[in-house]
Amino acid sequence: DLAVIGPMGRTISDIDMLFQLLAPDVAAPKATKEVKDLKVAIYEDEFFTTGKEVKAAIGAFAEQLKVQGARVAIDLPDIDGKTLMEVYVKILTPILTVNLPKKTRRMMKWMLPLSNLLAKKGDMSLHNTIKYAYHHQSSAQKAAARKERLELKDSCDDFFQEYDLLIAPVTAVPAIPHNNKGQLYGRKIAVDGQTVSYMNLFQWIALATTCHLPSLVIPFVTSKDGLPIGIQIIAKEGEDRKLIEISKNLGL
Repeated sequence: DLAVIGPMGRTISDIDMLFQLLAPDVAAPKATKEVKDLKVAIYEDEFFTTGKEVKAAIGAFAEQLKVQGARVAIDLPDIDGKTLMEVYVKILTPILTVNLPKKTRRMMKWMLPLSNLLAKKGDMSLHNTIKYAYHHQSSAQKAAARKERLELKDSCDDFFQEYDLLIAPVTAVPAIPHNNKGQLYGRKIAVDGQTVSYMNLFQWIALATTCHLPSLVIPFVTSKDGLPIGIQIIAKEGEDRKLIEISKNLGL
């Protein structure tokens, strides 16, 4: 249930039209807040990797909102990044591994005892993939992961009682050079001169994906290399049309 295909367009109006075609029964909000009436949170989490250019883009977007009169604060749902990523991995991994070839499944079963020892909470790693693979999880374990997800969703519901929007990066860095060499979990990316796991690119999308939150991504500025840096605008579950209407008011 984590694979959701949303519309892409050149403008918010394009997104609005396409979304209405995809979900014609979702009614538009009766009223949309003006920017000056919005309360917006900026999502920061020390567990997540964020490059300087991306941080600067988020800061610039926050200042733009303030200039338009919105109330802006650094805040996030009562969810720490490591716990979020652990639940994300528990739910995502069975989906990705359900149809693995028998040869691969035999190899993973052989490696399971070692992976159970070496897996670290919140890491998107080969060891966690083996640990949480579909065929290694009982029905009770899968149900427990869904229960943990519901607790995260409750925290998000509470959060959006106070805030209209949550602003976050999309990835730690702008687009990286294409790389499909070697094993996925062995690939690396550079963030401000430091080498980190390629899988860190999944961190900032985990909240909306895991908790079924509508997320709108816009190109906001360009990097020193001329690449677009996106901003992720997240709203309460079920408020897709409200998110689109508010984004129109933001002039995006």
